[in-house]
Amino acid sequence: MCFSAAASFSSAALLVPLGIAAVARSWRDHRRELLPLALMPVGFGLQQGLEGVVWLGLNHGPAAPLLKGGALAYLFFALALWPIWIPYVVLSPGPSSGTGLAGPCCGRCRGRGWCWG
Repeated sequence: MCFSAAASFSSAALLVPLGIAAVARSWRDHRRELLPLALMPVGFGLQQGLEGVVWLGLNHGPAAPLLKGGALAYLFFALALWPIWIPYVVLSPGPSSGTGLAGPCCGRCRGRGWCWG
């Protein structure tokens, strides 16, 4: 979020439990195809927690020794995980329609030559 350690840790404290609840509900309702989507708040929450560690390390606080590892883990989420995970979630098959989250749009987009599939 790039505001402060407190903002990062607050958003992590909100996102991780909500994501766990989404994963639990997806699992309980036998909607396994929604698990990749339900895992996204958990990932964003972990990323925000890592950003909080980076903030504390930059201020030479108690997390200063963790600065390099926290920064590298944060960058893993930002530069490696999300650029692959988000398109995977959007394009993965949906519950019954056989299309992903982009399904309703893609019929129109394909007709215009904007996407393929």
